[in-house]
Amino acid sequence: MTIFKKEKKVKVCPERIENKVNYKIILLLVFGNVGLYFIIDSLEENLANGIISEILIIFPLITCISSFVIAGLNKMSKTFGRSFLFLGSVIC
Repeated sequence: MTIFKKEKKVKVCPERIENKVNYKIILLLVFGNVGLYFIIDSLEENLANGIISEILIIFPLITCISSFVIAGLNKMSKTFGRSFLFLGSVIC
C-alpha cells in the first residue's frame, strides 16, 4: 500500500532532432508546383481562371480543416493545441 502518488517522469527535450529533412518530399512539392504552373499556363484564359479560383478556395479549406483536426489531437499540449487552433481560426 502506497501513501504517496507515483510521480510522473519528466521528458527531457533532446538536444538534436532525430527526424531529418526528407529532401525527396521537398523536391516532389517543388516539381508538383512547377508542373501545375505549366499546366495552368497552357490552358485557355477562362478555364485557367476557373481552376485558379477553385484552387484558391480548396487549399485554404484543406489547411483549415487539418489544423482543427491536429488541434483536437493535441488537446493535452498547450503549445501545439493552441497554435493549431489559432492557425485554423485565422485561415477560416
